[in-house]
Amino acid sequence: MLAARPQVFIHASGIDYYGYASGPLDDDDVTEADPPGESFLSRLCRDWEREAAAATRLHVRVVHMRMGLVLAPDGGALARMKAPFTVFLGGKIGSGKQWVSWIHRDDAVAAYVAALTDARYTGAINLVTDSTRNAAFAAALGRSLHRPSWLPVPGFALKAAVGELAESILHGRKAVPAKLRELGFTWKHPNLADALRSPARASR
Repeated sequence: MLAARPQVFIHASGIDYYGYASGPLDDDDVTEADPPGESFLSRLCRDWEREAAAATRLHVRVVHMRMGLVLAPDGGALARMKAPFTVFLGGKIGSGKQWVSWIHRDDAVAAYVAALTDARYTGAINLVTDSTRNAAFAAALGRSLHRPSWLPVPGFALKAAVGELAESILHGRKAVPAKLRELGFTWKHPNLADALRSPARASR
């Protein structure tokens, strides 16, 4: 039992909350005001947020961080994404028209820190910087590594490799950081090329 009740509860959700685009060229912005989708991951995020929101009954400020793809130069998803490019096997996934919503790790951490101290941070927040077509993302990643982006990964091959998870990769949504913009959040890495070039920090 805690001696003092926490003032804020920040938890990690995801932009999979919104489900998948209705088509590969769905350009509609998806903001925190949009409803949840019906996919497995959407229902998981919805139910997870519903449980976390119960803390509001105890007068605790609750923040649902709906995270996009977090880019970190020294690990995480980006390290896995870089691997095929280093051996000249990188390229778009599926049609390449699906959206990839991303944020640099430095900015994700800064948003979490801001949410700890700023009472305006409440409810759902799309923890993203921007959304980019998968083909454009792959091309930018190739340029950052001085490698071509020429070998596409067919959708059927991805489904064979990762099963149901392939749907969330092949059918993204154009999530936008409406709440962060409203709050006046400042991104350290506001564009994709800069975020991909960001050097790894030296280990201590």
